[in-house]
Amino acid sequence: MDISLQTSYNAALADVVALLLSEDLAHERARALRVTDFSFKQERPEPTLIHSVLRARVPASELPSQLRSFLTGGLNVRIESTYHSERTPAVIEHDVHIDGAPVSAALIFTLTPASSSSSAGIGSTSANLSNPVVSETVSDGEIISDAGGSAATSRPAVTRAHITGSFSVRVPFIGAKIERVAAAHANDVLRADTALVHSLLAR
Repeated sequence: MDISLQTSYNAALADVVALLLSEDLAHERARALRVTDFSFKQERPEPTLIHSVLRARVPASELPSQLRSFLTGGLNVRIESTYHSERTPAVIEHDVHIDGAPVSAALIFTLTPASSSSSAGIGSTSANLSNPVVSETVSDGEIISDAGGSAATSRPAVTRAHITGSFSVRVPFIGAKIERVAAAHANDVLRADTALVHSLLAR
C-alpha cells in the first residue's frame, strides 16, 4: 500500500517542523488514538540531526474490527523519526516497526515554504491511498468537503507538505487482505492527523 497526501499548514516552516518533531504532538496523537501506554524520547546525536523514538502499545480494542481477529494481543509499535536540519527541502522521516509482526511501514514529510501571495487552496488536503482520492478542506482542525476550490486569501506564512509512505504485510494468503483493511483505515487516520496538526498550529 502506497500513501500520497498533499496539504498546506498556515504557519512558518520552522514552526511546522518544531511541532511535527515535538513531544506535545506525540502526546496529542496518542490521546486521539486513545493510546495510554506509550513513551517518547528525543536526542541530538549530531548538531544538525534530531532523532526521536516513540514506543506505544495499541490494545486490540482500538484496532479496526477486521484486524482484531489477527491481532488479538494488540500491537507494540516503535516509531523512529529523523530530521536533518541542514537539508533543503526539510524532510522528516518516520520508520514504523511492529514487534513480532512481518510488517514494514514508512512515512516521509517533505516541507517547503510557500509565498503568502499564492495562497489559493491554502488548507486544502488531497490524499491518494492505493488509488482512492479524497479532497478535503481543513480549517482550524475541522474537515469540510471541498466542492470546487477555495477562495484566495492572504496569509502571513504558509508551509506546504507532501506526505508519502508505504505499508506492507508479508504474510502468505492474508497479507493483501490486511493491507486493504489498513488502507481503508489509514485514510481516516491521515485526515484526522492532518486536522490535529492544523488545530495545534492555530493555538
